[in-house]
Parts: sequence; structure tokens; C-alpha cells
Amino acid sequence: MINIIKEVEGELIYFSLHIPSKAEMEGVEPSLWAMLETVKPDEK
Repeated sequence: MINIIKEVEGELIYFSLHIPSKAEMEGVEPSLWAMLETVKPDEK
């Protein structure tokens, strides 16, 4: 399991990712970081 806390527009967002093995993470990591860059908090 990987836990990531990211600040987006002044709000902390917590991600908990369940990835079975490090080998599988190697293929996912580049696109994972790209996806996290697109996260935005809900507008109120």
C-alpha cells in the first residue's frame, strides 16, 4: 500500500493506493504522477 498526501490549491488530499507488488508499481508510477497532477478539489 502506498499513501500519498498532496496539497492542491491549499487543500490536503489523501490518496491510499493498493498495489500488490513493487514490480507492478514500476509500470504504473509514471502515469500515476501524471494523474495526480490533474486532481483538483471540488468547487463550492
